[in-house]
Amino acid sequence: MSDRYRSLLSVPFGDEGVLQAGSHTPDEFDAEDLRLAELLVSHAAEALVRVQSERALREERDRFAALFENVPEPTARYELHDGEPRIQSVNEAFEETFGYDAEAALGESLDDLLVPDDATEEAERLNELVQRGERVDAEVQREADDGIRDFLLRNAEVSGDAGNYVIYTDITERKRNEERHRSMTEDVMDNTDVGIFVLDDDFQVAWANSAVAEYFGLDRERVLGADKRTVIEENVCHSVENSEAFAETVTATYDDNTGVEEFTCHVTPDDGRVGRHLQHLSRPIESGLYAGGRVELYYDVTERVEREEMLDALHGATRDLMAAERQRDICETAVETARDVLDIPHSSVFRWDDETERLEPYIIPEETTAKMGEAPSFGYGDGIVGEAFETGEAAVFDDAQLDPQALDGGSDEIRGFGVFPLGDWGVMTVASLSVGAFDGYEIDLVRVLAANAEVALNRAAREEELSEQRSQLAELDRINAVIRDVDQLLVRASTREEIAQAVCDRLAKSDHYQFAWTGEAMAGSSQAEPTAWAGLEEGYLERIREMRDETPTGPAQKALDTGKVQVVQSVSDDEDFEPWREEALKRGYQSTAALPLRYRETVYGVLCVYADRANAFDAREQAVLAELGETIGHAINAAENKKALLSDDVVEVEFEIHDGKGFFSRVPREEGGTFTLEGVTMTADGSFVYFMTVDGLDPDRVSELSDDAPDVEQARLVNEHEDGDLFEFVYTGPSPLQGLADHGGTLRYAKFTAERGRSIVELPRNADVRPVVESIQESVPNTEVVAQRERERPARTVEEFRTSLEEDLTERQRSALDAAYYAGFFEWPRESTGEEVSDSLGVSAPTFHQHLRVGERKLLSAFLDE
Repeated sequence: MSDRYRSLLSVPFGDEGVLQAGSHTPDEFDAEDLRLAELLVSHAAEALVRVQSERALREERDRFAALFENVPEPTARYELHDGEPRIQSVNEAFEETFGYDAEAALGESLDDLLVPDDATEEAERLNELVQRGERVDAEVQREADDGIRDFLLRNAEVSGDAGNYVIYTDITERKRNEERHRSMTEDVMDNTDVGIFVLDDDFQVAWANSAVAEYFGLDRERVLGADKRTVIEENVCHSVENSEAFAETVTATYDDNTGVEEFTCHVTPDDGRVGRHLQHLSRPIESGLYAGGRVELYYDVTERVEREEMLDALHGATRDLMAAERQRDICETAVETARDVLDIPHSSVFRWDDETERLEPYIIPEETTAKMGEAPSFGYGDGIVGEAFETGEAAVFDDAQLDPQALDGGSDEIRGFGVFPLGDWGVMTVASLSVGAFDGYEIDLVRVLAANAEVALNRAAREEELSEQRSQLAELDRINAVIRDVDQLLVRASTREEIAQAVCDRLAKSDHYQFAWTGEAMAGSSQAEPTAWAGLEEGYLERIREMRDETPTGPAQKALDTGKVQVVQSVSDDEDFEPWREEALKRGYQSTAALPLRYRETVYGVLCVYADRANAFDAREQAVLAELGETIGHAINAAENKKALLSDDVVEVEFEIHDGKGFFSRVPREEGGTFTLEGVTMTADGSFVYFMTVDGLDPDRVSELSDDAPDVEQARLVNEHEDGDLFEFVYTGPSPLQGLADHGGTLRYAKFTAERGRSIVELPRNADVRPVVESIQESVPNTEVVAQRERERPARTVEEFRTSLEEDLTERQRSALDAAYYAGFFEWPRESTGEEVSDSLGVSAPTFHQHLRVGERKLLSAFLDE
């Protein structure tokens, strides 16, 4: 302050400073001056504030105008006139969003331009709020250039501006996202059949869907926000089987929320709660709003578990099927399994009957008959059932009545139907009264059941067959034991009569047969006459002999005539055995067999055996008995041959052959000459070798004829003599030798000339000549008996044979034979060679061999001629 001023007046000027006045004169200013100065300052301060306010308002309007033009959200300035928001200006974003330029929108009502028809009341309510000066912040829908969109509407006022501003923030995409989220949680997750618990990081229930509430019988609203441990203890455990294990397993995941837990639990049924099997799968939530919490999912696996249980039960039923021994038990088990395990309402089994050639009802439950009536039978290929059996392919129908193959006369009640072949055994059927009753899984299980039943039936059939075979084998063992005893008897028996009686005694003694007898066709008769018998006869043989003139050919006579086993399996039912039925049944005979006693082509007689049971002679036993008949025939043949060898008396039968067909008859008749038998022997394969002297024919011609002959396999010229040439023939033509051998006979002489052939055979004295003659006449056509005589065959002792031979041998021949025999020359391999034996005798080797050969010929001639 300058010291020139003596008086000073200072008045504060608001925030702007101080108003001062100075005077060189002291006490220049008084109170009035101060009042006037304060009044002046007061007016100046007010003016200054007004100027500053106006400037600030201008600046704010300028800033808001800039913001209005550049804000990215649609914005409009409007004024309310009679409650209508009239547009004063719009920004560029408004023009782009709503499709109105500024000039077109000027003066128009915002509501008329943008508000949809169904939102006018809401718009009027918002206008009223603005009029009352209240702030508006609301979600609205407005008509944008591309259609109805969602906006967040907010109003704003600017000081000093009589108008209002409205800002539209487009929230269409946000709303859509929110709708998607809502749809996911409410429409998807809440409507899924997977039960869901979402737990926060304190393991409180943040969300639960309707499925989980239904599964456990929960009040969904009450459990939201509740501690999950408490929910388990109070609301869940009582509904779960093995509740302690369930609670312990689930709550353990809250103590250690790091891993995945998976198990299956069983919710038991209760009022309003359906029993079901649930698979629990839970894992920690690692991100998002509920990070640190846990999500628990419950899948309804009831169908899977029930199917697994069904499969287990089916496996158990399969074991029962395989353990069943009888086919009926197997079929009953299959039908019960279909009903009780597979929940099939009706199941049946039909079995193929070879006699009726139809599928006959086999296992039909009573309840099925009650619902559907009596089950029909089916021919091969008839209807759905018969066709499935014919093709071997299963057939399934939702409604069997609509199929053209439905059999007339079947049940009209059947709708759902399936038929499953059981191989050649029959078929299994399933049926329901409802259309489409069976799903694919049930049908697959029935297929498995039917396949297992088929396997079990086949196994049972095999076991039954094996059991029958074992029974038959045991029976055969018993029969064979009898046969072995008979064989032993045959060895000990020396005559034909002893053989017959021993066989009858042993067979009648066994438990298999009641009665046995043997018979032969006696000379002058073709009827079988009994020769031996044993067992329960009770006059039966005498009675059938009395009936012989009134009855046809019986089994015994047929066996004699045909040489084949004759069997009557059922005396009561066999029509051919009717004439003897009454007498047989009186004695308890239920079946019988007649066995020819044959050796090769010769039938010596018949053996008849009787059993007290029908069907006693199956194929195996018939084969064994037929073999027994041959064994007995062989024994009889051996006894007859032995008897012939021991007999001094023989029967000679002389035959003549006219127009013979064989080589030895044919060649002399066509070429001339004679064939005389010198001897005959048999080859290893059963062919006969004839040594014949041929006189009157050139040897080369004989060889040529034999080469062309069909009944000569081989011919060889042995030597040539003045009285004829000796030939060796392997002959296969007509010959009596086989029949003679069977009856113990021998061919002693045979000579063939151009006129005829003549032969003499020798038989045991007590031999039955008739069958021998018949056998020879059958083997060699055009043969007739011209003479029969008995003669005594001279007996010759060993000493007489030896003396005769020694008289025939020279001293050197006997020495050669003795030396060769004792030196082992006849052994194989030889113990001494010819040279060694000749050296010991002091002769040359050729000389030794000459004496030896002559001696051997004389020895053999004496034996064979004997």
